[in-house]
Amino acid sequence: SDSVSRILPELDTMMTKQYVDVAKIQAKLPQFDADVQSGNRNIVHAYLEGSGVSYDRFDLTLRNADEFDVAGQLDRLNIGEVLFDTLTLDMAARDKLRYRIGVNNSAKNQEFMKEAYIEGNIGGNSMDAFLLQKDQFDEVGFEFGVKAELSDSIVSVGLFPEKPRIAFLDWKLNEGNYVAYNLSDGKIKADMSIENAERGYINIYTARDNQFHNGVNVELSGI
Repeated sequence: SDSVSRILPELDTMMTKQYVDVAKIQAKLPQFDADVQSGNRNIVHAYLEGSGVSYDRFDLTLRNADEFDVAGQLDRLNIGEVLFDTLTLDMAARDKLRYRIGVNNSAKNQEFMKEAYIEGNIGGNSMDAFLLQKDQFDEVGFEFGVKAELSDSIVSVGLFPEKPRIAFLDWKLNEGNYVAYNLSDGKIKADMSIENAERGYINIYTARDNQFHNGVNVELSGI
């Protein structure tokens, strides 16, 4: 309860400033070291199973000392008719929160995917996420990232790198692409275009006057 009372005012200040100080939050947490294991015969599994979700085993380690660290693994997660053999979670926090979520499937279960991961950073007024996914033949299906920033109540989102891989196709993005949304008045500003060699493209834009507008133009072809 003491830790919560110390953290809440900091979180309130960060919300006002629209800036997440990960190091300050981590410093307010008490030092701890915890390990959690769960099989498939408990109340949590029984509840999830009623929703069509099951798993074989869950392991989670949480630690806060010089850094805040999380390491987790979920074996044979079954959601409906989709089976994931191994899911992993790794997080570490000091100046920023660094995270990675991974999926790995065995040789007998690679029709949907062989492996995939999302990794990135959260901290300050920004966050990013990068996705890589491969199929059973080691062909890359997705390899691209999203970055977002919040400043003066304006959320700006962009894609990277300049030549991403999306849905097993190679694409090209315009440099400095962005979509910005003003949380205060709901207006938007955008300049994002992405095209592939098959002549497919998506253009999202507003007038090139550096002003926010009530709407946005969207052009699609070959999608």
